[in-house]
Amino acid sequence: MKKSCLILWFSLLFIPTINSQIRLSKNTFLSRKHSVNQLRKDIDFTFKKIKKLHPNLYHYITEKELDRKIDSVKKSINTPLTSEEFYFIITPLIAEIKQGHNTVYFPTILDGLNNPKYPKQYTLLNCFEFEKIEGKIVVSNFICDSNNPLLGAEIISINNTPTSYYTEKYGFAIQGDGLNTTFNKRMKALYLSEMVYNENNELDSINISFLFNNSIIDTTFYQYKYYQSYDEYDPDWDSEVRVLTKKNPEEIEEYRDSVLNNTHFYKYLDSNKTTALLTIKGFGASNFSIYDSCFKEFDSLKTKTLIIDLRNNLGGSLDEIHYLTRYLEQEEFVFINEVESSTKIPITKAIWGTEDKGFSFIYKLALSPILMIFEQFGSARNKDKIIYKHAGSKLSKPQKHNFKGNVYVLINGNSYSASSILSAYLQGSGIATIVGEECGGAYNGCVAGIPKVITLPHSKLYVSFGMLYTKTPYTQFPDGYGVIPDYTIFPTLEHHKKGIDTELEWILKQIEKNKVVEEN
Repeated sequence: MKKSCLILWFSLLFIPTINSQIRLSKNTFLSRKHSVNQLRKDIDFTFKKIKKLHPNLYHYITEKELDRKIDSVKKSINTPLTSEEFYFIITPLIAEIKQGHNTVYFPTILDGLNNPKYPKQYTLLNCFEFEKIEGKIVVSNFICDSNNPLLGAEIISINNTPTSYYTEKYGFAIQGDGLNTTFNKRMKALYLSEMVYNENNELDSINISFLFNNSIIDTTFYQYKYYQSYDEYDPDWDSEVRVLTKKNPEEIEEYRDSVLNNTHFYKYLDSNKTTALLTIKGFGASNFSIYDSCFKEFDSLKTKTLIIDLRNNLGGSLDEIHYLTRYLEQEEFVFINEVESSTKIPITKAIWGTEDKGFSFIYKLALSPILMIFEQFGSARNKDKIIYKHAGSKLSKPQKHNFKGNVYVLINGNSYSASSILSAYLQGSGIATIVGEECGGAYNGCVAGIPKVITLPHSKLYVSFGMLYTKTPYTQFPDGYGVIPDYTIFPTLEHHKKGIDTELEWILKQIEKNKVVEEN
């Protein structure tokens, strides 16, 4: 069994435990004031865990400076605070580490998953995809319907509150790696819906004002209920809810899921099939057969140019990007340096992250010894470091039908984590030409892989951080930035409204120019 499969298996044990705490979050903790001493203890608890298990804590901040900031924040707490108030204090403190996989979960988001009025709720707001173009948050897609009359419309306000209110209040928590700023700017748009639900997760409807073609359009979107099966359908519940679409709630969710789950697809951009576009929205495929089929086809058709679109790809499986690279390399290669960890049993540490009760506790207690033995064989000590073994750090061979033509990679600020690692390798090795915007993750590696989630003892906030440090054999200077494209191209609002992909069009024109040069 692959290591990634084992991680996924044990993560399934972990999810019910978090959910049991979520149900208690609002009534038990969020409205309660916690004492100054309790909040300071939560900060101590947080950084005790991080210092023990984070494998690259002092990459962007010195130990002395971090301790100074921790003491300063603790001293600044002089009155009791609720968990929500404490969130706005501890989150920027953790952000000082400048590693984007360090996360504090906003408490009402957790409680919103179990809203008693809408046990599993959605609004048509979830069907929107937003993007920041030329400093404006605009509609980039409406995935619940193929007809998108509001493509390129700017979001002016939500529930009569300016969009900037949400992005300024909650956007500070979005932290890229190091000195990177593109991730924060991009994610403010991508996560706008989640920001709105931080304060509006129990509303029956949400009103949005759009600016489109110099006109203001006000539209109200209503809640609808998600049904896991037809047997759960409740017509009486739906009769009380208006949905502004021709599709009923079941059809909306079915359509939405079919689009979101289609994360890997490819097509040809010319009639001769000499140029192919491979779009990868996330590296979370359960199997990698799509790569086998598409690269076999590219090889048989003698496709000359491959464009890989990693824009808005937030990352995922290290196994998957290593597998993909085997189709892009021409010779034997080492994909990543040895993966570093602060513990030989990171998966075991991860599943014991939050408080446990009942069956989940017993289940983990019984399985942990087996898992610990497995992890002992999967890690080794190298001098003062613990190395977590991964196939990508060993010599790898190219796949049989590896691509032999020109490769372009499209990235933007939301190309993050595994997307950043892949882009850094492809640029550093000279395999691909990178086009677009500086990616959100650091060129010189990131700490992610296996997440450790801890529950703070008093505020009951969840804090998550990675436990594996991964980087490619290539290094960029100055340190702290993402992959800088070989050609920086930004989308334009004018193109977006017309349905023109600015970056892709630039690459296609470049391909034509190269053809002219070759012919001459």
